[in-house]
Amino acid sequence: MIKKCLQLGFVLIGFSSLFAQTEKPSEIFWKNLEKHCGKAYEGKLPEHITRDDFAGKKLTMHVKSCSTNEIKIPFNVGDNYSRTWILTKKDGIITLKHDHRYKNGTSETITFYGGTNTNYGFKDFQMFPADQETATLIDYASTNI
Repeated sequence: MIKKCLQLGFVLIGFSSLFAQTEKPSEIFWKNLEKHCGKAYEGKLPEHITRDDFAGKKLTMHVKSCSTNEIKIPFNVGDNYSRTWILTKKDGIITLKHDHRYKNGTSETITFYGGTNTNYGFKDFQMFPADQETATLIDYASTNI
């Protein structure tokens, strides 16, 4: 009797592991990004890219504020501090929005564009296809990822 109970117990434990949930790739991505909270990273465009508003300027991203479902990353271009990337997470799906503000703190005309991943993505890579709000604000960006 004890032997049968033990066998049944092991079968149930083994069977239950088939239904154990693994961590979603987006959750791993989020946790890895949270590790950078409070840190800033500086970069620059490669010389062959001649985008006027970024060319020759110091580019700095600062993973400034992190909460369970929102991470804000100000992105500075030289002395222009108007940009913030806002990542939000809902039901394991991540959205990226670009928040642009004037020096006085009010929203710029073209702001809060971006997109939402269509799935859980990968643990080290997420894609954000342009959403309808982006297509409405910036028609040429409607196919951006």
